[in-house]
Amino acid sequence: MKSEYLSDELLRALQPDPQGGRHHVHDTLVPGLAIMVSPAGTKTFVLIGRPSAGGTGVLRWRRIGIFPETSLARARQIAAAWDHLLRLSEPGDRASIHPEKDEGRNTFGSAMEEYLLEQSAVVADRMRREFLDPERNPWIERPLTGITEGDVRSLVEKIRDRPAPAAACSALLRLHAFFLWAGRRGNWGLASNPVIGVTPEALGMVRSPPRTAVLSDELMRAYWAAADATPWPRGPFYQAYALTIQRPYQVAGMLWPQIDAARGLWRIPGDKTSGPRLVPLVPEMLKLLEALRRNRSETCGDFVFSMAGGRQPIGHAFGAQQKFKRKVADTLRRAHPGATADNWRMHDVRRTAFTWLASKGVPNDVIAAIFGWTPFPLRMRMMSHGCEPLSASREALSLWAAHLATATDRRPPQAR
Repeated sequence: MKSEYLSDELLRALQPDPQGGRHHVHDTLVPGLAIMVSPAGTKTFVLIGRPSAGGTGVLRWRRIGIFPETSLARARQIAAAWDHLLRLSEPGDRASIHPEKDEGRNTFGSAMEEYLLEQSAVVADRMRREFLDPERNPWIERPLTGITEGDVRSLVEKIRDRPAPAAACSALLRLHAFFLWAGRRGNWGLASNPVIGVTPEALGMVRSPPRTAVLSDELMRAYWAAADATPWPRGPFYQAYALTIQRPYQVAGMLWPQIDAARGLWRIPGDKTSGPRLVPLVPEMLKLLEALRRNRSETCGDFVFSMAGGRQPIGHAFGAQQKFKRKVADTLRRAHPGATADNWRMHDVRRTAFTWLASKGVPNDVIAAIFGWTPFPLRMRMMSHGCEPLSASREALSLWAAHLATATDRRPPQAR
């Protein structure tokens, strides 16, 4: 971690690490204050300190706010006040930072914000909407140790009764993971997990069976036509998603420094879902990137798909996705009167590619490598059997791109 005198100009100029992962810059003026830059470009003020005399306690991270919504001056003011409490040396003074009297820093909300620092941007956004909205959760400001099984049950039941049973099951699983994390940290004073006794069955929720939807060629044709008619950056993003069949948040977070056009490779940094890996890029994807690069100004940031001049990735706006899905449905109905496409999801594109590749006899190990499901030992085993993951993945992705071009009435470009 490096240290700088933080200024508004420096904060605005900070860019995500091209290698992926978060990086921090410490303020030389206020002890413990740092700015954390996520792979998505979000800049978060945090306080890093040890809550005991002599600096021997467990290192704690406190989220202060996101820049520029939280100004540098305000962040310094908050950090200075918190740092003072953390450094109090007398036992009587340190009572002021006891979990039950910590002025909100040992509350459920504070612990959740710290937990979300370790999650992907997509997961963090979903959890923040569900658990950190006062209109949905009445115990955000309660001490973490005061959350009961009844509190958890009541919150999940409200989600279930919206009605949103699938979201309720997901919320329950995420709360379970959060309280396990807090218990392992050992510095929240949490003696038990209040989610342990709450199960979907106890709340009358039946888990939905796994989706098996596979998109027809007609619907994929409508998908591509709708993407063609959608302005930059969302139109090219939807096409890149179909060509690379990587997770949407990974495509959205694509950076120019991660692209090796000469070798036809995209380096995806590791995250909570999978480790770092190389994804072969088919000729049509390289042609799409080449067109985007030609139209890129010299002052743009490094994000390929962005509505903020390349400084931030394209957002996962629910409204924009719904608008695109309606455009797909309208395109399909015009081409095939009476056809419907009301129940398809973006993830169905990945499932369609997976199903088609499996039907063509592509080995499971290769499919797992393409989709980011392959652990490192399995990759080594593939190589030991003479199956080099990159060449096998490139061949399989080329097959998928050729099928996609045929299904959408296009002629794919040839490899150079």
